[in-house]
Order: sequence, then C-alpha cells, then structure tokens
Amino acid sequence: MSDERRRLSPWTDSVDDVEAVPSVPRRWNRRNDYDDSGYLWFRTPVRSADIVEATDHPRQYEYTVNGRKRVKSGSATTTLGTKVELNGKTVAIFKYKGGLYAIQNACPHQAASLHLGDIEDIDGTLCISCPRHKWPFSLEDGQCLLPVNCQAECYPIRVRQERDGSEILYVGFTAFSDTLFHDDSF
Repeated sequence: MSDERRRLSPWTDSVDDVEAVPSVPRRWNRRNDYDDSGYLWFRTPVRSADIVEATDHPRQYEYTVNGRKRVKSGSATTTLGTKVELNGKTVAIFKYKGGLYAIQNACPHQAASLHLGDIEDIDGTLCISCPRHKWPFSLEDGQCLLPVNCQAECYPIRVRQERDGSEILYVGFTAFSDTLFHDDSF
C-alpha cells in the first residue's frame, strides 16, 4: 500500500486505508493561528459551492438629499450569508473573495440576524454590518468597529472533501454547548 493511501484516522488511533484527498487550497486556511486539534469540528449541511460569493453581488449606494449614504432600493436583493444550526448555536457563514468566514448569527447588540447583513471593507477590515443598526463587526475577530465594548464570536471554518468529491464545510467549536445536554422535559 502506498504512503499516500495510508493516514491516521481522525476518530481513532489506527491507520486507515483511504483514498488520497487533494490538499485544500491555501485560501481556505485563512486563519493560520487555529490549531485544528483544539476544536470540535461540526459538519454543516452546506457545500462550499452553495455559499454566495459576496463580490458577485455588490450593493449599489445612493445619497439622500441631506447627504446620507444608503443602499439603493432593489440592489440588496441577494442574501449574502448562510445560516446554520450547529452545536446548539446559530452560525452565519460568508464567502468573500474565496475566503470563508463563520460568525455568530445573533448580533451581540440587539440580536438581529447577521446573515442578512451587508459585507463591507472598512479601512482594510472585512466586516459584516448588522441589518438593524448597521454596526460593523469584523469577520476576523468579531470586534465591533464602533467605540463600544461589543464583540461577536467568530469560529474557524474548514472545507473537507467528501468521498463523492463535494466540498463540505465544517465549523470548529472549543467545547460542546450546554444546550445540547439540557432537556426541559425532565
């Protein structure tokens, strides 16, 4: 058996005979500071090809008579984020210039759904704007760019190739959610 077909299984300490999987492009591993071993990886029902590329759907802006910038009506018809339920939490997943980002879906300010927000590049920081109050949260670390003490939780995201060749997204969590083991019926 060739070395290419032998690898250590992630679920046991044994060596499995598996098909060689091509390496994932570097852009998926945009956060090199994440060590995969420190996370519990949850499989999403989403394929990487199903996520809308934000750069394919730019918003068009206009200015009001008093000089305020707003999204032109009819230009914000595409929802850029994808919402998934994992580990007892709701996560919003975005794709921007080929990179994937995962952030908690509920805005930490007033719990609006961030997957409905707009992606913006603010002074070189990629952000998701809350659809309710337009507060921008960094997709890298979740920090709000306004001078308030508010931060959304970001999660590492990986693409893994399945046996059928499709690329499935996995989101990493540092621990199991308490809600997974809580049952109010007792």
